[in-house]
Amino acid sequence: MQIKFHGAVGGQVTGSCTEFYYPRTKTRFLVDCGMVQGESHADFFNNRKFDFDPSSIKFVLLTHAHLDHCGLIPKLYRYGFAGSVLCTETTAEAANAILHDSVNFPGCPYGKQDIYSVKFDAIDVRRNFALSQFTPVDNDLWIALIRSAHLPGAVSISIQWISGEAPNTNLRQLVLSGDLGPNTEANQYQPLQSGLQVPYGWPDYLILESTYGERSRDVKYTDRNERLNVLDAVVRASLIDRCGPLIIPAFAMQRTPDILFDLYCLYGRSEGILPLSTTLMQIDQFDEFVKRKSLSVRRLDILKQIADSQCDPEYGSAWIASLFIWNEITNKLIDVSQATIDRLQVYMTEIKTQQTPPLFIQLESPLARKLLPVWRKSLQKRQCQEKLLYRNKHLTEWLGVKTEEEVDKVLDIILGFADTPEETPSIRIGGIVIRFGKFELSDTKQRTILISSGGMCEGGPVVKHLPVALKMKDVTIAVTGYMSRGTTGAQILDQLGKPKEERCGEIQISTFKSSETIDARELAAELADLRGFYSGHADVDGLCNYALTVYTDGEKKQNPKPIHIFLNHGESNSMANLKKELVARAGKDGLREVASVDYADENGMWFDLDREGYIDSKMSLEEKVNLLLHEQMEIKEMLSALLKRAE
Repeated sequence: MQIKFHGAVGGQVTGSCTEFYYPRTKTRFLVDCGMVQGESHADFFNNRKFDFDPSSIKFVLLTHAHLDHCGLIPKLYRYGFAGSVLCTETTAEAANAILHDSVNFPGCPYGKQDIYSVKFDAIDVRRNFALSQFTPVDNDLWIALIRSAHLPGAVSISIQWISGEAPNTNLRQLVLSGDLGPNTEANQYQPLQSGLQVPYGWPDYLILESTYGERSRDVKYTDRNERLNVLDAVVRASLIDRCGPLIIPAFAMQRTPDILFDLYCLYGRSEGILPLSTTLMQIDQFDEFVKRKSLSVRRLDILKQIADSQCDPEYGSAWIASLFIWNEITNKLIDVSQATIDRLQVYMTEIKTQQTPPLFIQLESPLARKLLPVWRKSLQKRQCQEKLLYRNKHLTEWLGVKTEEEVDKVLDIILGFADTPEETPSIRIGGIVIRFGKFELSDTKQRTILISSGGMCEGGPVVKHLPVALKMKDVTIAVTGYMSRGTTGAQILDQLGKPKEERCGEIQISTFKSSETIDARELAAELADLRGFYSGHADVDGLCNYALTVYTDGEKKQNPKPIHIFLNHGESNSMANLKKELVARAGKDGLREVASVDYADENGMWFDLDREGYIDSKMSLEEKVNLLLHEQMEIKEMLSALLKRAE
């Protein structure tokens, strides 16, 4: 077996693509074929021709549905690939939705028809499927799917093949980690997913991602209660203290359902977000205002009537309505008696005692609305109709129920709103009201949590809010996910993380139609950095434990063979630190021995996994012919496109 790395190498974090060639059966296949995202010259990388002939590829193995792993699969079909994409059912459904969304991005290297050509083959719907169990995918070639906990349906892939010539053949094995999540079997602290599985047995090779290879997560970030306490504090500081919106740029694929679940756990099972002791604090605001006004009994009665008529009892918003209409009926009043102040306080107290307002959440993400049913289905999926495949084992405890079937019903409620008709404007779930569609940011106080697509602030609906939101002191922006270096999100994080007097330079915010530059000194919004709590990547400890922990179901083996490790999918400093840690920890305290730790080759050289070394980089005659035919096809398409434009 031979491999060649085409993406996520040389310090690039995205664009994962690895080619395999199996000389025994002359079979070529890929593991992942992703877009470069959030990095310099991304458009160049995504639109250049492949370094191989797509028509020579027999099938693609897909680890998960993020664009940096699946984003160029339709382009494969455009240029001659005719095989299937093997993955989990969740990955297939999510990737299909994400690809249809990405086709609208400027510079997308494929069209909708190319997406319709994609043929997904879901392995985990096959009879008797089980995680970590090998299944044949081609002649003398088997794969096993290992849960990676990066998102539901995401897997590492173990590949097994026959090495050598008869009668001296043996089975060899390679594991590709894909992206690894932070949840472990021992600590499933993140909201919805189960823990990752470590590779079974004694693989010969491991291709290991290194996105967070230089980061060590503080123990507080691995504690669910700490995460909920911090989120609750952020919500209250935003909506109560500053009376402004909390804007959360969130990836539709994982972050959105995680945040929704946590908000449900905090507020969804009560009548509302604000306890009486907190809401009564608003009376102080009335005291200061009323002291400067005069309010007759008749006008007080008018105020009460208007407040009662304008509030919606279901949402318990009478006291909020009163806040907004107060100015409308007291603009010309002067002086006021203490008796009137007391009477007003009693009235407001009665309202607040009777009704507590819910938490208003605006979900501005058409893609999330499509993906949430996919997530729900995945979290309810069973292995052989019994054992849950991807769901966190603590949900019964966290939700206060006794059986997994009851958890299914709760997930139907939390994530089921996505099944409501498109024209449905909102839905109430306990103490939460979720509104759908576009959000308009105004200068008035808006006690709303806005969850908007565009995790790195490079695209999605959130981008249109940023030029105004960043300059508003009442706005809080909560960052929950990875920000590639150079992205708008990374710039915002850097500038808002500094004291105001140290901010300098400009932030470029671009939409599909325009771009706007903001002087960093104009930034006034508050920053809430929640990345440590919601990150979907394992840190250096998690990566080392995944690579070096031996799981054998109690199997004993004399002199187990050490493993060869290739590092990819990370910036250079992350890979360097991870390599140092792997070498230092290997072989200690029962951990796996390591034969070598190398960086995935970025020069397009083939590595022979059987002979354990690089081979002649010169192309074979077959490769040259295939490449020439591929280039001729591209030229033909370009000429055809020019002809159409001329016509």
